[in-house]
Amino acid sequence: MTHIWQKPILIENNTFRFRGVNYTIIKEIDSWVEAGAWWQGEPILKFLLVKTEPYGLFEIALTPKGQSILYQSYD
Repeated sequence: MTHIWQKPILIENNTFRFRGVNYTIIKEIDSWVEAGAWWQGEPILKFLLVKTEPYGLFEIALTPKGQSILYQSYD
């Protein structure tokens, strides 16, 4: 099951905080680029699928302006 969050996060030293828990990225599983609705001015986003400790599987979107967005999580 997936949960869509679309929440901004701050990643420092491969660690981010979400819902009161610090997650450390231990592996980048996949990455891809999505253009979105470019005709409406949406930016191109780079997505990372990461595994974390404590255990989690998250998609993180990186914007052209350097922002990180926790896009979704997997159970």
